[in-house]
Amino acid sequence: MNSLRYLIALPFLALATGAQTPPQLPDRPAAAITNYKDTWLPVVGTVNSAAVVVFSGSPVTLGLNTGIMLSVGDHYADGFVTVKDVSLNDVPASTDLEAAATTSTLKATTETLQANLTSDVDIPDAYALLITYVPSKTPDAAPKLAVVPHTIGDLKAGVQKHLLAVLPKFDEDENTAWSILVFDAGRQVRSTTMGEILPGYFDRIDAASLKKRIAERADKRVDAPIAIFRQMPLGIPDAVKAKYHGTTMKVEVRVSAEGHVVSAKPVGIADTDLWEALNKGFSTWLFLPPVKDGVLTPASAIIPVKL
Repeated sequence: MNSLRYLIALPFLALATGAQTPPQLPDRPAAAITNYKDTWLPVVGTVNSAAVVVFSGSPVTLGLNTGIMLSVGDHYADGFVTVKDVSLNDVPASTDLEAAATTSTLKATTETLQANLTSDVDIPDAYALLITYVPSKTPDAAPKLAVVPHTIGDLKAGVQKHLLAVLPKFDEDENTAWSILVFDAGRQVRSTTMGEILPGYFDRIDAASLKKRIAERADKRVDAPIAIFRQMPLGIPDAVKAKYHGTTMKVEVRVSAEGHVVSAKPVGIADTDLWEALNKGFSTWLFLPPVKDGVLTPASAIIPVKL
């Protein structure tokens, strides 16, 4: 990998924490970070499927089992990668056919993930982060994500490349659902598989963090106003945006005591399409509900929206 590309280090990304899932979230790019010498650093590449970071201006290749966490990045890299022919198969625990036939407890501990990748732009030194949920024995535990870096190599526009990775098998009874995230020098590239696990994971993290912040507010028993906790793109349909282009409207957003949006409606505008678009758009926002006399209460907020 060209060492100059390592130096495209991302700004420090705040870690999120938490749990739950509304309908369809807008896609948000992932950024990978890891702890090296007590410093959180972005992962900016791989060498032989080991993560690489930049420390004191120089690239450092980390161990193969280095822990990696995912946070929300600022923007995507250029390009789009089509992922096809994905397959996941157990690696036999033994090559001894007699032992495999007579030992019922011999179970696979690894599995192979294969896929064909085709990019619409050249991506030198491409790599993947392969992600899946790690099973938890505690139902209320925060979601844990296994993140495994894997070197892809140069992706040439329009030329198919085969990915083959050997991964740990966490569930003995059925195949784990692994998702392939493609990266270019620290930034995620949009791909056909990026929506399988990542959006729901980020949402669960945000929801758990919101729950914690609300509990902290309640424990203080001090009056506090309603506040935005997570602001997302509204995704207003083009037809609605064209109809109200350049208009700044007031939107009344009703919020539950749990911080979720109950409804959103434009003030003084009776337009069914607009109402539906705003309701869908604001459904992914999260709020800190107000505290009144030590009690969390449902509330409304007026939010200006320019189309």
